[in-house]
Amino acid sequence: FFSLSVLRVYFNHAMRQCLRAFAQGGSSMLHLVEYGGTITWFPGHMQKASVQVAKKLRNMDFVLEVRDARLPFICHNPDLDKYVERRKRVLVLNKSDLAEWSESCKAQKYFASQGIFTVITRAKGEAYRNCEPLKKLIQRITWQLNLKREFRSLPLMGMVVGLPNVGKSAIINQLRLSSPDQSALKGKAGKRAKEGPLPGVTRDLGWVEVSTNPHCLLVDTPGIMVKRIPHIEDGLKLSLCGNIKDSIVGVENLAQYLVNFMNHNGLHERYMAAFNLDRRCSDWDELAERIWGKMRRRDQDGTDTQLAAAHFLAKFRNGGLGRFTLEDVSSAIEMQNRKVRVSEERRRWGTNKSAV
Repeated sequence: FFSLSVLRVYFNHAMRQCLRAFAQGGSSMLHLVEYGGTITWFPGHMQKASVQVAKKLRNMDFVLEVRDARLPFICHNPDLDKYVERRKRVLVLNKSDLAEWSESCKAQKYFASQGIFTVITRAKGEAYRNCEPLKKLIQRITWQLNLKREFRSLPLMGMVVGLPNVGKSAIINQLRLSSPDQSALKGKAGKRAKEGPLPGVTRDLGWVEVSTNPHCLLVDTPGIMVKRIPHIEDGLKLSLCGNIKDSIVGVENLAQYLVNFMNHNGLHERYMAAFNLDRRCSDWDELAERIWGKMRRRDQDGTDTQLAAAHFLAKFRNGGLGRFTLEDVSSAIEMQNRKVRVSEERRRWGTNKSAV
């Protein structure tokens, strides 16, 4: 692993290349790997948790994977696929109130076509009805699984997995609190899962009882990031959504990416309306100065770009800049279909070669 200071040097170099591509009208960001670095955040507790999760997944009856609805394809750890493939799988596109609804529905339709149970939800606050469709789906799946078991008195076990800060603990708590069986709220099994707005709140595996008929326990797990994110734009989008700690990339780098993303996609009117600006800003330096001009006290001099960036990112993350789906869902679906076709061609070619 590189030290944090070395990673920042690599990242800042690649960021300049990316922003130059934007300025030249490039349709996409450049690959960070072309410039010798990557965005990496895989601390020790994630390494430990990944081993524990892989071991315990073998004993699970079903898996609940939570993703951020703003990144329905990018917000996924492919390392889990080999452990999940033979189990009932439920995909939850969470934080739907921050994503474009039509894009979330498009992603849901695609995943359903792949045989994956998919629910769009918003686990937020005390509005338990937000998770009602998910609760009904889990009840249906657990009843089906229970009918096939020889020892039905044993609890069904489900594991909740996903990247950091996608809302795994919030979903567990809403399922727990919406349970009609109030015994699920008592004792150790009824203890709330830890929640927080920053990644890395959950550090260890813990379990919560969500139902007693049939008896069902959900195992809450720490968010586990992909060990290496090869595309810089994917890493930046994950950072924007709070899946990677801000200190890894830097709030000003994130703010610069966000304003360029909005300008490039014709969304500049959103920050103009949010900060009551009369014109579009060409880059982050200009926007930072104008945001700080509205934030600072009269006795303050200069521009605190760090504080302005934090304010800009907070506005994005709480929905103050409108709904965003940060990846092109149609292109992502086409990419997935292409991968399937290539895989089938390779398999067919390998079979024909063996026959010869």
